[in-house]
Amino acid sequence: MRDMLKLGLKLFLVCVIAAAALGATYSVTKGPIARHMEEADEAAKRAVCSDATDFAERRMDEFTASEAWNESYENIKQVFDAKKDGKTVAYVIKVEGRGYNGAIAMTVGVDINGSFTCMTIDSMNETAGLGAKASNEEFRNQFAGKSTETALTVTKNPPPNDTEIAALSGATITTNAVTDAVNAAGAFAQAFLINE
Repeated sequence: MRDMLKLGLKLFLVCVIAAAALGATYSVTKGPIARHMEEADEAAKRAVCSDATDFAERRMDEFTASEAWNESYENIKQVFDAKKDGKTVAYVIKVEGRGYNGAIAMTVGVDINGSFTCMTIDSMNETAGLGAKASNEEFRNQFAGKSTETALTVTKNPPPNDTEIAALSGATITTNAVTDAVNAAGAFAQAFLINE
């Protein structure tokens, strides 16, 4: 019985020391991790709207309270006015899709005329060598210049036309997830941002 108490006390001390070490590590790394995430967020916004000098975040309740809001916009996470010299030159929309291995967070740019400027993949857990290719520039550049007025579709027969995106080989689920999320951002821009 006494040996069990000693063992229990030792295990308790090990747990206390481990918890203290984890807490200390968290407090030391919390700041740098937050700064890194802010820098990555800023880089994604600049990647989809390089002309902007400032990004003004819009309040989501401004949109969710509108009669035009519906469940198709549920994956829209943040919206920014991309400004240059105080004038809005484009919109930046943070949107999330559901891929093969979970959530795919994206940043989508839409110019004031309703065309996609670019899109970036902010985070995902798709299969390396297949779905992970969605972050490749060649795939992402397919969205640039396409209109938000018509939903984009996925084709397995390149070359794609003005309303099509060429599917990633072996990653149709990822391609569809990304395209659907970009379409949601485009429809959102048409409903709330273009010609407001």
